[in-house]
Amino acid sequence: MASLKASGFSTLINMAWREMRISRARVRRSGVSVTHLFFAVGSVLFGEASVEGANIMKEVVTEYEEVSRQLVNFDKFLIYFSGNMGHEV
Repeated sequence: MASLKASGFSTLINMAWREMRISRARVRRSGVSVTHLFFAVGSVLFGEASVEGANIMKEVVTEYEEVSRQLVNFDKFLIYFSGNMGHEV
């Protein structure tokens, strides 16, 4: 059951990427790029470090809640930014 839910979430994230609503993060300059990683106890989502990027990612998560009927606890969300990001973000 968990893999089906992760698969559905992955599909929504990939759809948002194909629609150019979110961007991928490069693992290294000439390497692969990723939008998300799933683990047994959580997920890591990658996207643009901006207010708009955060809002779009929240829209994707909210859409997942609606289609899966699973609630996401936003109080337990953590957001990390690269050390080279400005404080305005």
